[in-house]
Amino acid sequence: MCHVCMHILSLHLENETSRNGGNLRSSCWCILPKVMERSSHQINKLAEVAGLDKREEAVQTLTFVDDLSASDFKLIEMPNELLDLITEKGSHVVLRGDKSEEAVLCTENATYELRAADTSNILLLLPSLKTPKCKGFRDIGDSPVDLKIVGNVSSYYELKKSTPKLAKLREILGLAPYRGPEYESSNANNRYTFDDLTDKVQASEVEISKGLERIGAFCLDGCWRTLDISYKEKAFAQILKLTEEKQWDLDAVPLERTCEILNELYPREVIQTCFGIFGERVDCSDEPEVMFRLIEDRVCQFFAECILRGAEKFNYNEFFEAWQQSVPDGLQTKKEQLKGIVLEDFNSHPPVIWHFPAYELPDEPSERFNRLFKVRVKWTRDELEPYIKDLCGPSLSMNALLLKFARCSTDSTGNKIYNSKKPI
Repeated sequence: MCHVCMHILSLHLENETSRNGGNLRSSCWCILPKVMERSSHQINKLAEVAGLDKREEAVQTLTFVDDLSASDFKLIEMPNELLDLITEKGSHVVLRGDKSEEAVLCTENATYELRAADTSNILLLLPSLKTPKCKGFRDIGDSPVDLKIVGNVSSYYELKKSTPKLAKLREILGLAPYRGPEYESSNANNRYTFDDLTDKVQASEVEISKGLERIGAFCLDGCWRTLDISYKEKAFAQILKLTEEKQWDLDAVPLERTCEILNELYPREVIQTCFGIFGERVDCSDEPEVMFRLIEDRVCQFFAECILRGAEKFNYNEFFEAWQQSVPDGLQTKKEQLKGIVLEDFNSHPPVIWHFPAYELPDEPSERFNRLFKVRVKWTRDELEPYIKDLCGPSLSMNALLLKFARCSTDSTGNKIYNSKKPI
């Protein structure tokens, strides 16, 4: 046996010994190059030298196949819950990612990062090797069993549950936003079915569905679309105008009657999408049709973005006056409604406010923080959280995220301040 084989064998035996509480008197492995094939008598002699009792223990010989390859196999270390999902429940998994992206593994409802890891020793792959803990080990019998080493690897992939990469949804659906039926013939490219989206977006099907709902996407003729910003603003303004004309309660606006009245101006899908973006369905036992409640915070945020989107920077005090005057009667604007969509500068004279939505920031954490620290050198935690909370997930808490990408210090007033760890 060559020195390399002896080293691999000893390491294998050491690992197996540690798993069996320091006692490996259950099996024997003997690695043999093909030119060193031994008879059963010779193998049994080796087993006797090793001190094995063939009445209780088994002998297995290992030989290399002729076309041994290190590239035919990939090893993935899986969490137990994922392995059980595949082996016991028969769920499918899929690898997703373009050539320029790092691959992720997706189940039906979760996303896992794939990270390459090297081993200090070569791993030998055998399809039918049995250890004392394996079912059927005692059935091997007295005769030595010849096993084939079919591959060798020196690296494997680790899986780590991660947040889905959904920023691409808004990006690709934004290539052909819906602007009305009159533009459809000239805007026929860049349309995607749900299957198309699963091919391009690194997330599970459940996560993609939730992402589509979050960005206000809707399905039209089998393809998923988002509303053009100006078109959405006009459509929702018509809904609010109709609500005011009919003196409907904002907590119970009828979907069907709204669609019928505005049918000549906007397709049903557009009206229904606006209701989903700015409201929520409510159960009204005394009403036969579907009713929606318009949510105050979403409606007020909508008007804030309408005012700020076209302006570079707005006088802070003048903005709040204009904002309150623009919303429907009975709604109250609040500063908390602006979290994650605006930035303020009180060091400017006069103080200013401008549009800076979190949904337009990069999906990758380091790029996100670089962008934030370019816009503003120092942030409080309350200011940062609305812009990074979507990056948090099962394996990355808010504290871990800040610790990794930001440096914390204390200002003259005792407040914690975060700035970039590296030069911007």
